[in-house]
Amino acid sequence: MNFSSIEKNSQKTWEDEKLFSPEIDSEKKGFYIQVAYPYPSGAMHIGHAKTYTTTDIIAKYKMLAGYNVLMPMGWHVSGTPVLASVEKLKEKDSETVKIFTENFKIPEKDLKKMHTPDGLVNYMVDEAEYGYKKGMKILGFGIDWRRELKTIDEQYKKFIEWQYEKLNQKKLIGKGKYPIRYSPKDKMAVGDHDLKEGEGIGIQEFTLLKFKLEGFKNRFLVAATLRPETVYGQTNLWLNPEYKYTVIKTGKEEWILSEKAAEKLIYQKENIKKIGKMNSRELLGEKVEAPGIDRKIPIWPASFCDPEIGSGIVTSVPSDAPIDMAALIDLQSDESIAKKHGLDFEEIKNTKIIPIIKTKKFGENAGEKILKEMNIKNQKELDKLEKAKEIVYKEGFHSGVMLEAAGKFKGLKVSKAKDLIKEELIKQGKADLFFELEGKVVSRSGGECVVRLLDDQWFVKYGNKEWKKNSKKDLDGMKIVPEVFRKQYEQIFNWLDDKPLTRAKGLGTKFPWQKDQVIEPLGDSTVYMAYFTIAHLINTIEAQKLNDEFFDFIFLGKGSAKNVADKTGLKVDLIEELKKNFDYWYPLAFNVSAIELIPNHMSFSIFQHNAIFPQNKRQIGTINLGMLILEGKKMSSSKGNVILINDICKKMGTDYVRFSLMNFVEPWEEMNWQSKEVSKGIKNLNNFVEQIFKLANSVDEEKIDLKKLNDVDKWFLNRINFRINNYIGKMNEFELRSALQEMSFNLAKDFKWYKRRNSKLNNAIIFYFVKNWCKIISPFMPHLAEELWRHVLKQKNSVFLSGLPEKQKIDKSVGAGENLIEKVLDDVIAIKALAKIEKPKKIVFYIADEWKWNALKLLKKVDRPDFGLVIKTLMADKTVKKQGKTAQLVAKEFSSRLMEFKDLEKIDEEKILNDSKEFLLKELNAQKIEIFHEKKSGFDPQNKAVKSMPGKPAIYLE
Repeated sequence: MNFSSIEKNSQKTWEDEKLFSPEIDSEKKGFYIQVAYPYPSGAMHIGHAKTYTTTDIIAKYKMLAGYNVLMPMGWHVSGTPVLASVEKLKEKDSETVKIFTENFKIPEKDLKKMHTPDGLVNYMVDEAEYGYKKGMKILGFGIDWRRELKTIDEQYKKFIEWQYEKLNQKKLIGKGKYPIRYSPKDKMAVGDHDLKEGEGIGIQEFTLLKFKLEGFKNRFLVAATLRPETVYGQTNLWLNPEYKYTVIKTGKEEWILSEKAAEKLIYQKENIKKIGKMNSRELLGEKVEAPGIDRKIPIWPASFCDPEIGSGIVTSVPSDAPIDMAALIDLQSDESIAKKHGLDFEEIKNTKIIPIIKTKKFGENAGEKILKEMNIKNQKELDKLEKAKEIVYKEGFHSGVMLEAAGKFKGLKVSKAKDLIKEELIKQGKADLFFELEGKVVSRSGGECVVRLLDDQWFVKYGNKEWKKNSKKDLDGMKIVPEVFRKQYEQIFNWLDDKPLTRAKGLGTKFPWQKDQVIEPLGDSTVYMAYFTIAHLINTIEAQKLNDEFFDFIFLGKGSAKNVADKTGLKVDLIEELKKNFDYWYPLAFNVSAIELIPNHMSFSIFQHNAIFPQNKRQIGTINLGMLILEGKKMSSSKGNVILINDICKKMGTDYVRFSLMNFVEPWEEMNWQSKEVSKGIKNLNNFVEQIFKLANSVDEEKIDLKKLNDVDKWFLNRINFRINNYIGKMNEFELRSALQEMSFNLAKDFKWYKRRNSKLNNAIIFYFVKNWCKIISPFMPHLAEELWRHVLKQKNSVFLSGLPEKQKIDKSVGAGENLIEKVLDDVIAIKALAKIEKPKKIVFYIADEWKWNALKLLKKVDRPDFGLVIKTLMADKTVKKQGKTAQLVAKEFSSRLMEFKDLEKIDEEKILNDSKEFLLKELNAQKIEIFHEKKSGFDPQNKAVKSMPGKPAIYLE
């Protein structure tokens, strides 16, 4: 089969007929699906293909189901990745050049075209052979390319300006002190799109506790903590004896902390000056005044203090911090450590643990109890201690109550006391705030990032309680696919806080109220779906004519077309056409993206739709997709650990690639692309597809005459309809893998049985089979389906305009007969193998007596596979009770396979077996077959008849 020719022909036909460029159709219901537009900075690989193919399959299915479907595409080029790549390409950076030429397969001579931001973007979108756009076209996506946009288009920028004007009017834009992820190397704020490492890593707020060093007027050791409420349980301060600490001057105070923390503080406080160093050995054994408790505590050594985390100094609260408890036990167990550092060992041994929190799970002193529970022996078991900390902290926050040691905070829940205690300590000048990244974050330029505290940062107020409440109501009414992710959305909505909106440099839209700032990338990719509805018309309008009144009318219905025309100089007809397009296509049916984007893009979109658009224009649902890994490893275009879509489609055939991307897991599950498994599946699929085309070439269209069908024909017709019904049900729930299995391997198995059972295939049935298979496989394998539909089956128009097959009623009795034959065939084959009888002289089937069938009816009252309950139910019937031990045998069998027996339909087993004698003799290589009723058998040398069950004859071989 010439895949390349079929693909080109199908795609040319679709393009010529403008099949995927929908217009408003009042007689059809619109269905608008949008998948997150990509950053076109590299080559398209199978990981990308999984996301976009999933969306395309859903779009094509809805088209087949009779909807007018819109699936647009654009390019998200905002931010700094393009700028960073341009600079490196201009500098002829060897690593960057290698990535573009070897990994992205761009000819070296073309690199000079990418020495400007516009040049790089335009090349990667329109020229790159291995880029996203070429890849999407190779895969046959039904994209309306008239609506293509780039986030740096001037018209799009006007739309973004309008978007934030609307949020500002609702007082959802703020300005003030705000911590941001910051790259000192790039001298700018960074978002996920700007990162090489650390996407999704957030910012933690620490409380810096200030411990006044004895003998100094204004010198303090500072310890960072996430739990300021635990200050009332402090027993000592921990330093790592192997490190030198840095002394900085901030205002009138001198602070001692790790060198790393000092460097981070430079970005969070003004006028920080490094003034010296102090060896930890100079400090061990000294006393400090602890904030919150206002008493002196000693400084002791601990190896777990990490200068990379917090301030490198830790306040010790053994009652509620497992690692502090472990370190204290280590110190109390080894006097040599005290001697080494000149410490008072008696003081160490006599340290009293101060209970400060009581929880439901641990009561008091959770730190000590969790060590015993998890069998943690010392402070070096860091992984176990980290888990212990999580358990104790979580329990304390959710169920903890402050004890007497907390003074005026006694009796308060920890969740409430935490902020009150922190605020009091800061107000008293005994503490400060310090912000830390939750993990390592590296920008695309290779610079390690820190947290910077900006005094004049613009941000979106996602933490606004009323906005959260209203957005949650929208979420409650949305369809979340799969439903299991609803909880994740709810949790994110709960903790979502204000987010930075602007940055100093990057591509994108200038911030309307501060033109030296640019709206950060996540900020211009939240409600762009609305823009796509008019993108094919708005791109003909000069950007300066697009004012707020224009967008207010189009998207919010405010004002009139005439007023907009008067203010913009645009024609009334054009303005009305724009509005009609938006009203027809919106609301968005489904926003589709990777699970990893739920915490940002997917949630932000729901919030911003809630704030800007009326209720009837907010998105209906989200589809959340799992990632794809390659041979068990995460893919990376920059590292070359990928399979590029051009190459794999050329090797396998585009439709087989599409099929394979859906064949192993449901869309929201992680897929492990394993080449051996994929090849195995494709081999079986190819055999089936070739059979379909061969059948299609051998039959003509013919109406099915039920009167002319034999039982096997009826069975196959029944199975086709059964598979179609299952397929439609699965597709409507977006269970694409399950739907695909119905129409590929399951139906192939049915067809194989049909051929095995019928010496002559029925022309009408085969045409029905091929035609309907072609329809419902088309979303998955569009090129082959279109070829089969138009050029083999000689149908007019596209397969996607043919409509879904109508759901059919299923005749269970027809299926039961073939199920019986299949079962007895498998049973005899198993017995033959066990008895080592290759060619049986005789096979006898014993059919269950009528009383056993009647006993089945009694099972309707039984709701669980309980032998006692089954036997009690059966013995309540006089007829059954008369059967004695045989009834007990039946009860045991019924209870072991209760649901199977309860669903069994009464069939004429004798007739079915007699009608299939010839088939069974041939298949089983037997000389003779006899059929007896259980109690009428004149031949039963091994007493087999009594073991016969409804739907499962007993079998004798000789």
